[in-house]
Amino acid sequence: MESLKLSLPDALDIFEDSQSDIAAACQSNIMFIIRSHQPASQLDVDKEWTPADIHCEVNRLVIEEKVAPCIRVMNAITRRNTPNVPGRITPEMIDRAREYPVEELLEFKRGLSHCLWHNDTNASLSWDKKRNRVHCFPCEKDANSIDIIMAQDSCSFPMAVKKLCR
Repeated sequence: MESLKLSLPDALDIFEDSQSDIAAACQSNIMFIIRSHQPASQLDVDKEWTPADIHCEVNRLVIEEKVAPCIRVMNAITRRNTPNVPGRITPEMIDRAREYPVEELLEFKRGLSHCLWHNDTNASLSWDKKRNRVHCFPCEKDANSIDIIMAQDSCSFPMAVKKLCR
């Protein structure tokens, strides 16, 4: 018997009435992953997680690609339920901006460049071509194309997205 394969948008069409339940399940999975990857010595089970705490942990785990599937589903649901407002950046624009090639924004020699986030005398910013990200080991900054434009041009997140989408 052949298995049926659906794209995420097609699956969300089929389960349109359950989208809030799907989003809630994704959020629960993300919290489970965060708690299971937090070192036991640092985990406070009674802690009230602030949005900033969750955002910080999700960013760390997205880098490790642990919560990426849940994030993709939640973003797809958000995109479907967000009206398109002229001049406002869309999730599709953010995705396109993140895909903008890092190597076109910085000059790399043997995979290294000077870090934008600290006074870097030796090139320490490493380029990960597969992930289209950079990482600086001395200052531990991990960044994508949007972060690079924000640092280079001292601009806001929405302005960086718009610049990369031109």
